[in-house]
Amino acid sequence: MPPVKRYMIKEAVKNKRLARPIVIPIKVELTDTEQTIYDKCSIKIRNISGYLHTSDPKSIMSRLRRRGRSASLARAWFANVKERKNLINCANNKLLAALDLIAAKHPSERIMVFSETIESIRLLKGAVGRQRNKVYAY
Repeated sequence: MPPVKRYMIKEAVKNKRLARPIVIPIKVELTDTEQTIYDKCSIKIRNISGYLHTSDPKSIMSRLRRRGRSASLARAWFANVKERKNLINCANNKLLAALDLIAAKHPSERIMVFSETIESIRLLKGAVGRQRNKVYAY
């Protein structure tokens, strides 16, 4: 399989390597474990935002430059936002839905997949490889 690398959609369209994409949302549910983690992160984000009296990332970023409790809370806020974002991008059912879509529409074609995170692409790449190996195994 080809290597995973960063390639922005805007750049791919500009370089005529990709037609302007059409995004078709497919709703999936988080697993129970993922939902629990998501809820915990959301509660922490909401509580920290309440304590800091803001949920604006720029405002919270400015708190990182300060010392003390405010900076510590700002770091925790960003850590929880990052964890929640990674969870959403790498959600098991999301990867399975993408895998099903690829298998149904492009079972043996080379494809280019874009996602918000490299980690979600790596996970999908591994799943596609495992699925295609099952198909070709005798």
